Amino acid sequence: MIRSTVTGSETISSVPKKKNPVRVICFSKDRPFQLKEYLRSFLLMSLDDVDLCVLYKKSDRYASSYERVEAMFPTVRFVRETSFYNEMQELVSGDYNYIQFDVDDSVYYREFRMKDAFDALADPKVLNFQWGMHPRCDHSQTQDWAAIKVPQLEDRGSFFCWSRSDGTGSWSWPFKLTASVYRIEMCLEIIRSLGPAVITTPNTFELEAVRFSMRGRLFATRGSRLFAARPLSACPKVAVSSCIAVNVVQEDCPPRIEGDGIALGPERLDSLLAEGRELDLDYYRNQSFNSSHIGDFVLKRP
Repeated sequence: MIRSTVTGSETISSVPKKKNPVRVICFSKDRPFQLKEYLRSFLLMSLDDVDLCVLYKKSDRYASSYERVEAMFPTVRFVRETSFYNEMQELVSGDYNYIQFDVDDSVYYREFRMKDAFDALADPKVLNFQWGMHPRCDHSQTQDWAAIKVPQLEDRGSFFCWSRSDGTGSWSWPFKLTASVYRIEMCLEIIRSLGPAVITTPNTFELEAVRFSMRGRLFATRGSRLFAARPLSACPKVAVSSCIAVNVVQEDCPPRIEGDGIALGPERLDSLLAEGRELDLDYYRNQSFNSSHIGDFVLKRP
């Protein structure tokens, strides 16, 4: 169900921003309203200037809406998908040290600095930094999912580290495209190893990277050795971002929707863009979610 609340205005922090050696790549398909809210919330909460790119695929039904979103964010690079593998190779390149992958149904509701991710990744045993994880994540999703084991979290100042083998569910997942930062060389190694026949969509990219990380039946593989050398992941100490899983548009994985899938269908969500509606970031900031994927879809009142 869609809800609305009244909150104070949200303003971009006055803390000076500086350029960072990271490129953020957000994947989007037929979800212009969610993409707009992703970009708005990310740029609002990030205390750093970053190179933000959107790799998108759209049906004709949403063409004008994507054009509208692109016009709203002139500093963001929009790349229309024609060959997913080739565009991934082009985007995961350049003069960067890190790549952050993200999806258009992520929302950011607490200020963050990329330095936390960079400090975590300075440890060669850390594979990634996950903005969507936090200590209260004891379920993979908010509805109808069994509890997952939270691993022992090592306090490293401004963030936590953990061994993925010590947790279950989201804590053990080796490769994510949701709000996760990697070293660029790791991204290039995975992309080139999997190849164009495998990497055809964001979902096949993630799932095949997970398979790439697994041992063979008898022997370790090149991929499993690559991931085994980086057994740790890291996350912020408090919730920064969540994935609002209310509208699933991919066609190559079983859908998992939180909330009312009918009320939050693609046409209804697209109409929210035309109406100028926004998610209530104060609402999300004041919640205590037990999962990285949530069903709360709360709008500010017009």
